Amino acid sequence: MLKFPDKDPDATIDYGFDWSAWLSDDDTISSSTWLLIMDDPTDDDLQLNLESFDSLKTKVWFDKGVTNMRYKVTNRITTSQGRKTDKTATIYIAEQ
Repeated sequence: MLKFPDKDPDATIDYGFDWSAWLSDDDTISSSTWLLIMDDPTDDDLQLNLESFDSLKTKVWFDKGVTNMRYKVTNRITTSQGRKTDKTATIYIAEQ
């Protein structure tokens, strides 16, 4: 599993994936969804703020997060040729 850089709980940080190595030469990203799955989330837990993508890269902005917690986030894409796949990474929340 991939690991994104640590995030301060008070920061709004963007993370993302470059899918260009995975995509074939004539394929592009046609949709991107970010998933953040938690049991019993609270108002202080990591929150998805904004998502964006272009033909080769995806991006997401996160707010908040509980100090010393590790969150698992998944980016699910569909391509113009109908391929579907996920990448999952963890984000650790640490005071910085």
